[in-house]
Amino acid sequence: MRSRLIILWRKLTRVKALTPLIVFIRYFAGTNMFNTVLDFWERNISHTSYAETQGFMDVHSSRIKRIMQGLEDEKSVEVYGKIWKYRASHDRGCLKGIVDQHQYFDRELIHLGNRETFVDCGAYKGDTVKAFLDCLADRNQFELIAALEPDPYNFRQLEKTVKRINEKRIECYNLGSWDKKEKLRFRSNTEEGCMVTEEGDLVIEADSIDSIIGNRPVSFIKMDVEGAELKSLMGAERVIKENSPRLAISIYHSDRDMVEIPEYIMKKYPFYRIYIRHYTWFYADTVLYAIPGAEALKRGERK
Repeated sequence: MRSRLIILWRKLTRVKALTPLIVFIRYFAGTNMFNTVLDFWERNISHTSYAETQGFMDVHSSRIKRIMQGLEDEKSVEVYGKIWKYRASHDRGCLKGIVDQHQYFDRELIHLGNRETFVDCGAYKGDTVKAFLDCLADRNQFELIAALEPDPYNFRQLEKTVKRINEKRIECYNLGSWDKKEKLRFRSNTEEGCMVTEEGDLVIEADSIDSIIGNRPVSFIKMDVEGAELKSLMGAERVIKENSPRLAISIYHSDRDMVEIPEYIMKKYPFYRIYIRHYTWFYADTVLYAIPGAEALKRGERK
């Protein structure tokens, strides 16, 4: 149920005609009435274990603190800290003031230039492909979009979306992103998300970004791959080292991802400036942005 609400919310926020309604919903989402209803549902119906998160935080408090010290701006520190408080309490008041718009293409952080090559890992039905194109001043700004989607149903919808866009520079891959070429068991559920798991109901093909992209330049990588982000980052090591692309990585799928993904990027790629933003009034859609230092400095950010 919660995942269905998240998918519906993502669709609504991309319809420009619904902007007044979205503004009202964002306002209502901050009210006590909304918080009371949703908190009751999460605590008593969804059975999400916020106690486990509190235990995780207690054990890994020093790691969480180091990550906060490595974040680039005060807003990121605030968002990261409040998300942890929310995950450990399901108190929606923790999210007040930190829910943003324009997921993956945050206008404070992402400024697209010319000759963009966008790799969309977890392309779903093409929603992020369309959002990327909407951010461009004109279609001549990009050279390639590589869209990866392992779920067969979603992939068919992705192909239909790309066909309607009618753009030959968009390549669709019925693959999952991973650290190497491998067949994986995959749980497919078109409404409640898909994920790699040993109990999966189908077998999918997966491969690394390094292998799929080859020697082509990359300027931007987005990942929302249901908990496979760290493996996917490992499979993009050469592309990242050679191109320093902007990264927009979902880190909300588990408490471990909230720690291990920032740690991995900070340690392996110290040239990145790291930011955290959040986009729903739920647990979902916390995104880590990694912006190359040179690009950040061009925008007048601190050294």
